[in-house]
Order: sequence, then C-alpha cells, then structure tokens
Amino acid sequence: MPETIYEATSKFIDALKSLPGKLLPNIVIIAIVTGIGLTLITARYVFMEFCPWGADHSKITTAFVNILIETIWFVFSMIEVSVEVIIDAIRILEGKKARFHIPKPPKPLNSHQVEAFLQEIPIRCHKYTELKYLFDWPMRQLLSPSVCPLLRFVWPIPWLYDLLYALIGWLSFDPTPIAGGNNCQQENTKEWVCIALGSGYLIVEVLVPILLFVLVGAHFIAVAITQATFFVNLIIQRVKTFFLHFRL
Repeated sequence: MPETIYEATSKFIDALKSLPGKLLPNIVIIAIVTGIGLTLITARYVFMEFCPWGADHSKITTAFVNILIETIWFVFSMIEVSVEVIIDAIRILEGKKARFHIPKPPKPLNSHQVEAFLQEIPIRCHKYTELKYLFDWPMRQLLSPSVCPLLRFVWPIPWLYDLLYALIGWLSFDPTPIAGGNNCQQENTKEWVCIALGSGYLIVEVLVPILLFVLVGAHFIAVAITQATFFVNLIIQRVKTFFLHFRL
C-alpha cells in the first residue's frame, strides 16, 4: 500500500493512463459485439417498416417466404439425405437393414396467415425496445410455473395475495382461478418473436456494458477501491493523531 498521499495519487493517475492500453487489445471484440447489436436494431427497424407493405401485398410476400423456406429445407434435406446414405451404406455392409427415408417438405404458408402476422407484429412488438419488457416476459415464462401456483393458492386470502403479488406478481401469469381469469395458463408465445426482434437492444444496452466492465472497468474499479481504502485509512490516522495531540 502507498505510504504517502502523493504516491497514492500517482498510482491512481497511472491506472487512468493505462485504460487506453487495456481497451485497445479488446477493441475488435467490443466493435464486433456492438456491430452485431446495431445490425439487429437496424434489421428490426427495416422489418417493422416493411410489415405494413408486406401485409398489403401479402400474396407477393407469401410467395417469397415460401420460396425461402423451401430453399432452406432443400439445402438441409440434401445434407440429411447425404449423411443417411453414408450411414445406410455402412449398415448394409454390416448386414443390417437400411433406414433411408425422404424428409417431408414443410407445409406452405398461405397469404392470410402472412397478412395477419405482419399486421399483428408492429402492434404487439412496438414496446419491445425497452429493457423492462425484454426482461419481464422471458423471466415470466421461465419462473411462472413455480410462482403462479403459489399466488393461485393464496388468492382466497386477499391481504396475503396482495402482498405476494406486489413482490413477485411480475414473474407470474395471471393466477386468478375464477371465470375471467387466466388460471396460470401460458401467455401468447408470439411474444418470443418480439424478444428476438428486440435482441439488438439487449446486446447494445446490456451485453456491451458488461463486456466493457469485464475487459476494462474491473481493473479500474479495483485500483479505485484500493486507493479509496488508502485515503480512508489516512484520514482515520490523521484524526487519531489529532486527538492524541489534543489530549496531550
């Protein structure tokens, strides 16, 4: 630990000067992660702007989507068939029966499904740019199977239900067991589309700061805490010395 205030201050300034040197070796990682986040945010914006046009021209959109799905299916099917042919050839050489089968193509979408989807998504997902919504819904999906039965169990006791709901209600589906309530049934799974579209905000607003802290901030904070501890101890020693002289 530094013995004088001047050494402590000098060490703290040196730590500040070393930050660029610690940041530069990791700048590529930070830039890539930030770029992915910004790309996803841009893609979300483009998709949300496209939705009204796509819904108005649902037949064209549906034809394009079906071609895309079938192309992806064809590529993966060819890979799967190739692997199965090799495996079956080995099985035949071992005297076993082949299990070859042709994958079934996906059922094509119809224009009404696509139109309804594109009309619904901008309305349902417009709020999923805020971290509150991006965290709340996945946490509720994950923890509600444990939390909701507890809230439903205490529902007949108003004061206890109100207390628990105020604390953990955000982690639960609607526990109301009577008519008109949800009785812990799972909410609409279409929200996962909104979470996926908002993933860029999670990367930029959560992952990038965590990455910066891990790569750079942790070192700076450790040095700052060390120097702060020194200054506190120094002040305590000065106060003790003052009172000792005052008593004498």
